[in-house]
Amino acid sequence: MAVQQTEPAQADWSRAIALDPNQLQRAFRAYRQAEQLPEAVTYGQQYIDANPDDALGWLEVATILVLAGEAEQYAAFCDRAVGQFADTTKPMDSERITKSTLLLPDAINLATLPTQPFVDLLENGTATEGQQPWFWATRALLAYRSGDAEAAIKYATRSEEHSPAEVTRALTLSVLALAQHQQGNTDKATTAFQEATQLLEKLQQNPPGSFLPDLQIAKILHREAEATINGKPSSTDEKADSPAETDNPPSEDPSEADLETANQENN
Repeated sequence: MAVQQTEPAQADWSRAIALDPNQLQRAFRAYRQAEQLPEAVTYGQQYIDANPDDALGWLEVATILVLAGEAEQYAAFCDRAVGQFADTTKPMDSERITKSTLLLPDAINLATLPTQPFVDLLENGTATEGQQPWFWATRALLAYRSGDAEAAIKYATRSEEHSPAEVTRALTLSVLALAQHQQGNTDKATTAFQEATQLLEKLQQNPPGSFLPDLQIAKILHREAEATINGKPSSTDEKADSPAETDNPPSEDPSEADLETANQENN
């Protein structure tokens, strides 16, 4: 139930959480949905404290920290995430934690990231068809953050080869625009950025119902591409829009959340 519909006091959530700690996630998502980001950050941090092994939760909260403009908190959060999952052998957790720490430049020591499990699946060809678009997109973002624009372009292209969901394409095209710009390929950077813009405008009207952070992460990277290429934020990204999570039908393509149960054999 959305906060703007019922306007519950924070004390009401506190009482509910005292009776049922699982309400922490509901409180976080309700405040996120209502675009009350400071409250969402508070409950999100509490949820992670209570559920430190939930990699998907870390990804959700990291996204809100960035949208709330909490760069210092985000950097500290990234350090915590890497420490928590340093020894993970689960590819899905590896990919999610890696991506969650790459939403802003220079937020984390890249050498500490737990990338090996998801990268190994890509290298040995055992990533599922559903995983490949996401995994290659995250690897492209990692390469870009590492200063290897050539590899970022190659990995973004690999993601595109697997017919990704539109929200994944928007993320990948934003990374591709950044990498092409870094390579000095102005026309290619502009083309990729414009394609990402068109996809986000479409998704803004009919957002994916499965997992809101997929869209938010694409918008964060699109905003960075806009600032890097054109020197100003895009109108699409001026506000951290939070479309309804349940009022829209799920995308036909698998989101990060959809892959949770579909790929248990790789976790």
